Amino acid sequence: MIGIGTLGKAFRRRVQRAGELLALLTLLVRPRAYLGHPARRRIVYTVFRRQFSDTGVQAMSVTILVALLVGFLLVFMLPATSAREQLLPTFAELYLLVIVREVGPVMCAMILIARAGTAITAKIGYLKIFREYESMHIMGIDPVPLFFVPIFWAFPLAMLLLVVYFNLFALVAAYLSLSPLDPGLGARTLLDTLLRRADFQDALVVVLKCVVSGFIVGLYSIYFGSKMRGRLHHVTQAMHNATTRQFIGVFTVNVVISVLVYS
Repeated sequence: MIGIGTLGKAFRRRVQRAGELLALLTLLVRPRAYLGHPARRRIVYTVFRRQFSDTGVQAMSVTILVALLVGFLLVFMLPATSAREQLLPTFAELYLLVIVREVGPVMCAMILIARAGTAITAKIGYLKIFREYESMHIMGIDPVPLFFVPIFWAFPLAMLLLVVYFNLFALVAAYLSLSPLDPGLGARTLLDTLLRRADFQDALVVVLKCVVSGFIVGLYSIYFGSKMRGRLHHVTQAMHNATTRQFIGVFTVNVVISVLVYS
């Protein structure tokens, strides 16, 4: 009986959390007449620009470094017995399958979680603990449209930017590694081969993975930050809870989309 009661409480908590996440998502995506005032729009734009810079632009260095390492590694994954005339087609298939479809979106989501997701969770949590949002409500300011909404929408756009950087620099690293193996290989030939083998479906899948993963990271960061109560040591617990669910959500979404589209 104790075990059944424990399971029942855990199930109720998960149902309650799912309802709270759905309610928060509704607040973040629906249009708001509250933003009709020009001064409020300027605040939203400022918050969005700052968050996009912190999330996407300032994460360029680590994204480029990881992309270069993955690009070099990809060349070593090529079969050693591949004939020279089969080297480029084999690489193109491997690049599209490994980098573009799968590794790129997952790696960039991990960078996004580590670089920005944890920071936003902690930042919102500290503001909640020090009652900053209560002060905003007293002054008639709703923090959801002015602060949470631009932060939420900055995540998927930053995710798209990181994936573009990742794919580009992974290709540069792979080209530099392929050049000694095929001295006659030109950059234009490599790009033409990739473009011939890529299709519009691949681009849509990558965009879908980026957008959904960005929304997952932003939603969980805002949710666990805003749900924080108590003392300062609860910040680390909220960051842990958010990060765990972000990783699970991102990996699940990437696997499900790949299975549905390419199976």
